[in-house]
Amino acid sequence: MSEKAHPNTMRPKRSIFRIMLDVVVYLGALLMLFGINSFLAGNTVPLYRAIAAGRETAVAIGLIVLYVAASAYIWRQYQDYQLSGKLVVAFVGVSFVIVMGISQVVTRVVRSSLTEDIGAALTIETGGLRNEVDLFFHEKAGQIQTLVLIDSFKEQLAERNASYSGSAADIQAEIEQLDEQWLVASDDDPLITQVTSANADINPLAFQLYDYLEAFPQQTELFITDRYGATVAATGRLSDYYQADEEWWQAAWNDGQGAIYISEPQYDASADIMAILIAVPIVSEEENEILGIARSTVDARGIFAILDRFQRGETGYAFLLNGAGEIIGDSAAENETSDAALSEAIRQQVLEQHVNTVIGLDEAGEETIFGSAPLHSEADAEEASSEL
Repeated sequence: MSEKAHPNTMRPKRSIFRIMLDVVVYLGALLMLFGINSFLAGNTVPLYRAIAAGRETAVAIGLIVLYVAASAYIWRQYQDYQLSGKLVVAFVGVSFVIVMGISQVVTRVVRSSLTEDIGAALTIETGGLRNEVDLFFHEKAGQIQTLVLIDSFKEQLAERNASYSGSAADIQAEIEQLDEQWLVASDDDPLITQVTSANADINPLAFQLYDYLEAFPQQTELFITDRYGATVAATGRLSDYYQADEEWWQAAWNDGQGAIYISEPQYDASADIMAILIAVPIVSEEENEILGIARSTVDARGIFAILDRFQRGETGYAFLLNGAGEIIGDSAAENETSDAALSEAIRQQVLEQHVNTVIGLDEAGEETIFGSAPLHSEADAEEASSEL
């Protein structure tokens, strides 16, 4: 006696075509899962970072759900496969996992090697950029040094210093009194015009300073003080007559030893530009003593032009940090990208490094390579940096 099997009690074995179709679906889902890293943040970024990123959360969850659904489908159909089909599925699945694992390892090794190569190249380029900016600083300082070597400068300053009488306290009191008069004097007051006049008969030193500015237009202001800090000649009215209480004057005086002072770029409200202050001592060759101090204001846009020339691929740019970690020059400013990208952690790492490469996350969470090199001057140092 025989009995027909109920249609629902036995399912036919699936054909090899259907098996391969199932495998393709499974592999496709698995590929998409492995591709999450590349799709969202690069294939070296862990999956949890992609899921944690707010705008990519839905995409990440969708891909994971797709993978789980595909795995459940394959498992449900697996019992209907022929033995050869089961072996094919098992072999392909295991092989795929092994290949993907090896590819991840190779990718990490290659990425590490490329990062080191890029970092080394970026460090070299940043060092070259630093040298260009350093050269700009010292070129401007050298121009002023050349100017103050003129004998007439030294002779007139020596005469001015010798014109004072009394003790050091008496000289200080006299200069401070003139400083008070300067603050309230009109522009045509003789106290002002004797310092700022471009007439060689009134002030030969000021006359030469005006000629100098015409020859070097990046120097926007120039004036000279005597050894006591009183202003002797200037290319325009200054806010004060007495300068010896200024940081730049004290640095250039250097306890009577003399030193070149170069400031960080800072905003000059009168000229509405970023400027650099350079102070150079004027030294008597015979007695090797300081006769006075020359102070120049230099347009810092020359430095920013150097930064603008820097190019590194499609995303590389250069920026200048001051000693406080503030961006004061940025070749990517028009794109509004770099200031936001430079996180506080990266700023601190850049400031603490010498010529080196820093790898970290920017504000957007993207891994970024920074090359940094300090600018050395007789005053505070700035940071010339480039980013990729």
